[in-house]
Amino acid sequence: KEIHSKKADAKLFYSEENMLTDAAKTEAAINYINQWNEAGAKIEGIDAKLDVPNNSSSLAETKANIDNLLATLKASGLQVRLSDMNVYLADASGTVADQSKATFEDYKGMAELYAYILNKAQDVLGDKLYGVSFSTINQGTTGVGLWNNFNRLPTYVGVVNGLQKTEIKW
Repeated sequence: KEIHSKKADAKLFYSEENMLTDAAKTEAAINYINQWNEAGAKIEGIDAKLDVPNNSSSLAETKANIDNLLATLKASGLQVRLSDMNVYLADASGTVADQSKATFEDYKGMAELYAYILNKAQDVLGDKLYGVSFSTINQGTTGVGLWNNFNRLPTYVGVVNGLQKTEIKW
């Protein structure tokens, strides 16, 4: 209420992380927002921070988690911002692998996962998709990112194709 008394048109978002694999946390966040809005808060959206592991052995499960999260967020009726998106190379247990050791095939897999997320978000959320931001822009040991020394990485292709809703052609 205080924020809106100072700036009536301010868009308020509740930010939460680790919702990709925690459906109970997602539901709790939505319930909190609904309770606060009933009390007059006027929170318009939810900011979902996405750290997404990429490993071929768990890819189907990761995609199912993405599908479930997006469907739950859509059902909330809130605007959705996907923030700090980071698709990272992981081992079979989901632990971060050394990103500097990623192969071209690893990059392709991560690019395809970025494209999947962005396509799915646009399809499922439609006009409720408020925005997208990316966490790791430059390659390091814990995040592949989209660039390395001012050169685009193959992950960049996934983001561009995902935003344009076009197929990746390698």
